[in-house]
Amino acid sequence: MKSNFLFLLLTFYYLGSQAQIEVTGTIIDAETKKNLGSTSIVVSPKGKSNILGYAISDSEGKFKIKITTTVDSLSLKVSSLAYIPFKKDILTKNQDITVLLEPAIETLDEIFLRKPPIRQRGDTLIFDPAAFKSNKDRSIQDVLSKMPGIDIDPSGAIKYQGKPINKFYVEGLDLMGGQYGMVSNNLNADKVSAVEILENHQPLKVLDSLVPSEQAAINIKLKNKVTVSGNIEMGLGAAPTLYFGKASPMLFTKNFQTLVTYQANNNGTDITQDFSRFSYTSFRFGRSGDTKNDWLSLASVNPPPFSKKRWLDNQAQAASTNALVKNKKDVEFKVNASYINNLIKKEGGHRTTYFLPEGNTTIENLTENNTRDESMDVSLSIERNKNKNLFRESLSFKKEWDRGSAFLTENQDSQYQRLSAPFTDLKNNFEIIFPLGKQLITFNSNIQYHETPQELSISPGVFTEILSPNQPVDEVNQQLFDKTFIANHSLDFTKRFGNFSLSLQPGVDFKLQNMHSQILLDGIPKSDPDFKNDMKWREVSTYARTGLNYRTDKLRISLRLPFEITHYEIDDQVTNKNQTKNPFTLNPSLWSEYKFWNYWKTNVSARYSKNYGPLNETYSGYLLSYYRNLARHNVPLMERSSQSISFGLEYRNPINTWFGRINFSYSDGKNDQIFNMITQPNGSTVVEALDLINKDNRKSLGASASKLISPIKTTFKLNSNYTYSNRDILLNGELMKNTTESWQNSINLNGDFVNWMTIEYDGSVRLSQTENTIQDLRRVRNQNHKLGLYFYFLKHHTLSFSGEWVQSKLENDSWDDFFGDILYRFTLSEKRKIDFELSLINLFNKNIYQNISVGDYTITESKYVLRPRQVMAKVRIPL
Repeated sequence: MKSNFLFLLLTFYYLGSQAQIEVTGTIIDAETKKNLGSTSIVVSPKGKSNILGYAISDSEGKFKIKITTTVDSLSLKVSSLAYIPFKKDILTKNQDITVLLEPAIETLDEIFLRKPPIRQRGDTLIFDPAAFKSNKDRSIQDVLSKMPGIDIDPSGAIKYQGKPINKFYVEGLDLMGGQYGMVSNNLNADKVSAVEILENHQPLKVLDSLVPSEQAAINIKLKNKVTVSGNIEMGLGAAPTLYFGKASPMLFTKNFQTLVTYQANNNGTDITQDFSRFSYTSFRFGRSGDTKNDWLSLASVNPPPFSKKRWLDNQAQAASTNALVKNKKDVEFKVNASYINNLIKKEGGHRTTYFLPEGNTTIENLTENNTRDESMDVSLSIERNKNKNLFRESLSFKKEWDRGSAFLTENQDSQYQRLSAPFTDLKNNFEIIFPLGKQLITFNSNIQYHETPQELSISPGVFTEILSPNQPVDEVNQQLFDKTFIANHSLDFTKRFGNFSLSLQPGVDFKLQNMHSQILLDGIPKSDPDFKNDMKWREVSTYARTGLNYRTDKLRISLRLPFEITHYEIDDQVTNKNQTKNPFTLNPSLWSEYKFWNYWKTNVSARYSKNYGPLNETYSGYLLSYYRNLARHNVPLMERSSQSISFGLEYRNPINTWFGRINFSYSDGKNDQIFNMITQPNGSTVVEALDLINKDNRKSLGASASKLISPIKTTFKLNSNYTYSNRDILLNGELMKNTTESWQNSINLNGDFVNWMTIEYDGSVRLSQTENTIQDLRRVRNQNHKLGLYFYFLKHHTLSFSGEWVQSKLENDSWDDFFGDILYRFTLSEKRKIDFELSLINLFNKNIYQNISVGDYTITESKYVLRPRQVMAKVRIPL
């Protein structure tokens, strides 16, 4: 006990003896008296070489270094090209130093400069793309994926330290407004001079020192003031006849940017990565407008969890034009327009075992699913984003013509399904922020209207025991029409008091939604009111949302206290019933972030919320939303309360290129309603909502680490995530607890160990298990390992071999698949880098993928028809 006490005493003494100081200063040319930027400043213990702190002076010659140490004397070293190195011993205390650098008069035969791969300037990290680029890389996204701290999802979404970025700029301008995949996939890496990570980025400059942000942004710096980039790509192949074409010219100048693209293919290339909207600038405190509600859906099969080029059977074409002009008053005019026509075919099957209270049942089916996603999207915007004020106006119009069909064979019985789901959306957003005396005034306006008529036809009829118990039905037809009007308006008053800022936002949110539906049997509407809906949902929220922010160089705190009185009204014109509710809610939230020891920061957040609805989940008549799902929610408005807390610890050191994070979150909730899933012996489900209190909780723990090893030009990344959830479910009238656990680990390695070869490895292992009273503990393990070898034995020649092994395992049963690809690339010249490629995809001609999954009360064995072996010849001409 004495030894433990002595150890704790020494530990506290050591921690207490550490000094946390800040050294600031200015670097000046001794002759010209001009401030010197881009100068290196290093602080070390006196008489030693290890580095305690590091900085680069900004354009005004200023620098700031924060260090924590136990020594009482330090050594300050300043160096810059063409100047005599400066060294000075200083005391360990806060101080401001002026350094006069003497020009060096020296003739050098050779000078070798090596730019550090990562530099830091305030809250900005600057990555040098050349430190991460391999011979095989072409787009800036290829390079971004290798940078420590940055992850790119299979969809193309970019995350920094585990959180999605909120902006993607090129030279400080946001051309695409969230559809940054079109830039990152097509901007040539050779045109980029630097990638900047803007930590805690506040997109609205006027709020930069008032409202803290948890997310980062990316800014791409180009080598030239006028940059033409993009590619022209063409390809032909066989198995069967394949084609690929893509043109993506882009132009970037100081005040003008444009990107135009046209692409078409049937070789499994996913065009949606270029058009997906990954991030957006939300209106402060505003409520985002609802998007399309897919009430009805076709029978389908779940696609495999690996590269789409192996299974995506498509015929796609898309076009887009985008332009941004910035005038002398810093007003940005922007237009974005796109058209997509994408036909996707899916073929596969399931063998599903249902574990029910009254006994088990097994259903087998085969499905051929064809869907055509067709859409047009146009938006116009004007924005002036300045340090003292903001003005922006955005008008957008979107039209979709989605449709599809499915052929289904289930337990030897055949079925045909058709779906039509068009969608029209018109939206206008307006925001203005301006100073009035010593406070800021913000006015927000969001107006939106959208509608969707949807129709699902199934032949022969389903749920005949409920819809038509006395006679057979050749076709069941579900018709639905949904229209929604949204109008959100608010004012915001923000005032600063030293390091504090206080905001008050009164406002009104209005939403009106109408839904009509009916079921037809062989073309005749069913007259029973149990199978009709004529719903009108109205929601009016009057609120005063208050916010308190505190900000210093190290600490940021944001507290939200939104007071709301909401009027909910549900008008059922079929049953002539009306219900209203006028609850008062206070949903506080707290977020804080603290930076310490130069490279560390921690964040904590907590939230409580009580909400009602959503309204459109309350309706009295049955809806045939899916060939196996007939549901109605003839209950009062649902009430849900929840609370959550999270903690995160981050480390990023640009000097030794280490990035890491640990995060933990916990949440629990309570609902006053539950869905009773009445599953039939044939696997179909009738869903009814019941008044019954039920609870759920969730815990998750995640960690990641990444580092660049410069001598061998190698980046490795490690990720691990554990999730536990426990919730109540109601199955065929029996209430039970359902517990799910999952643990996923992944490793990524990109290395140029030698100058004639690149190695890429990406592996993941996921363990999951589900347990409840009617299903014993079931453990599933899924693995996916990808290895790519790229050889550059001869100049201008690249030979690549890549393999992918996937496994799905349930206890003693497992399904394994291995895929292989070969690529040969010839680059015409070092300057133009015109590529000629010949690829062989799916070398072993694997045509079926099989796996297994576990649901709340099901085990499903799935198979999916893959693309056959294919040979493709392509040419890529960079612009």
